[in-house]
Amino acid sequence: MSIGTIKQSRLIKFIEANGFYKRRQSGSHATYRNDVLNITIVIPVGRKDTLDYLITDVRKALGLSKDEFERSIKNF
Repeated sequence: MSIGTIKQSRLIKFIEANGFYKRRQSGSHATYRNDVLNITIVIPVGRKDTLDYLITDVRKALGLSKDEFERSIKNF
């Protein structure tokens, strides 16, 4: 099952709602951090759509199955 294309702004809203905050931005990459889970995610900036590998990384970092992720991201 494929999650499909997700706009980058939608993914950022999703991770921020899950406790991440923008720690810094350097050049074309932004770093988001969740201190509770001790996880850092690097997101390339300036893209309309999110790369597939990044969606998978975020999903796995949050410990969500594909179905749980799809249900959760629909709200954003």
